[in-house]
Amino acid sequence: MPALRGWGVAGDGSLLAMRSRQPLARPERIPEAGTITSIVASGRGGRQAELTLNTGATYTIDINVFLDHDLYVGAVLDLPAITSLLQADDVAAAKAVATRQLAYRARSTAELRKTLTDRGFADAAIAEVVERFLELGYLNDEDFARRWIASRDQIAPRGARLLRQELRQKGIEADLAEQTLIEADLDDLETARQLAERRMDRLRDLPQDTARRRLAGYLERRGFSHETMRKIDREFFRR
Repeated sequence: MPALRGWGVAGDGSLLAMRSRQPLARPERIPEAGTITSIVASGRGGRQAELTLNTGATYTIDINVFLDHDLYVGAVLDLPAITSLLQADDVAAAKAVATRQLAYRARSTAELRKTLTDRGFADAAIAEVVERFLELGYLNDEDFARRWIASRDQIAPRGARLLRQELRQKGIEADLAEQTLIEADLDDLETARQLAERRMDRLRDLPQDTARRRLAGYLERRGFSHETMRKIDREFFRR
C-alpha cells in the first residue's frame, strides 16, 4: 500500500499520525454492506482513513484498524465484515480515550467505565477495553485506593470517615475501601490535632464559644468522628 501523507511509524510498527489528537466517541454508525470505492487520509494529521462505499456510505476509522483489516479500493465488505470493522474502530477509539484519561491521573475501574459510558461507547467496547487494561495493570483498584489515601494524607489530610466516602464515590467496593484504610493505619486523632493547631491561628481572637463551634464544623467537614472532635475540643478549650 502506498504511503499516506501525515502518517508515521511508531516503535512497535503501527502506523500513527505525526500529530495525533484524542478522538471522542462518535454517534452510533449503521453498518451497510458495499464495495470500497475510495480511501483517503482524514482527521488531524491524517490519523484516520475515510472509506467510501459504492452505496454512498462513508466511514471514518482509525488508521491502525484500517491496516489490521487489509482494506483496499475494490474490496467487498458484506454486513458482518463492516460490522466487525466498526466494532474494532469503536474499541480503538475507547482505548485512546482511556489511555488519555489514565495519563492525566490514576482512575478506578468504575471511574473509567463511567467516562467511557458518558462518551457514548457501547458496552461491548467498554468491557473489552476495561478487561485489557486490567490485564496490563493499567487499572488496579487496590493500588488506586492506596494511592488515593496516601495523596490525601500528604496534600489534604482528612478523617477516615471522609476518606471512606471518597473511595466509595470513586467506585471502590466497600470491603476493599475498608481494608485499605485499615492497612493505611491512619491516626485520626493526630491528624485532627495538627489541623486544629493550624486552624486555631484564625480563631484565637474569637469568643471561645464561636471558636469551638467553628473548629468543630471544620473538623466535621473533613470527616473526623464525633469522638475525635470531642477529644480535640477538650485539648484546645478545656485545658
